[in-house]
Amino acid sequence: MSQFTHRVPNTEEGKTFLALEKKFRNKKTWRSRKRARGPRVKYAKKDGLGPRGYDQDLPDKYATEWCLYLEEHPSVRNERWRQEQIWETTYKIRTLNDKIEAHHRHIEWLESA
Repeated sequence: MSQFTHRVPNTEEGKTFLALEKKFRNKKTWRSRKRARGPRVKYAKKDGLGPRGYDQDLPDKYATEWCLYLEEHPSVRNERWRQEQIWETTYKIRTLNDKIEAHHRHIEWLESA
């Protein structure tokens, strides 16, 4: 699941920020997506497209700003899910074992009475 993190202006400072984010981000854990924002109809018509030509993605050269989204890398997300499943299964097994042991103790008590 992506999470919006920053609005970055299309300036030299903004481009520097994006380059540094890319350089220092932990790429094994996170990936980022940059989405261009700005007027779309004007540039779509200029490029010979219909007015909705850039509804999905605006080319970077026309961006007035970018929205930066961070997303946990799928391999990390899958590993975390797997660990949660292991923990839940282990908990259920321990709970069942405790109930079985309590049942055995109860049977032993009944037999001794």
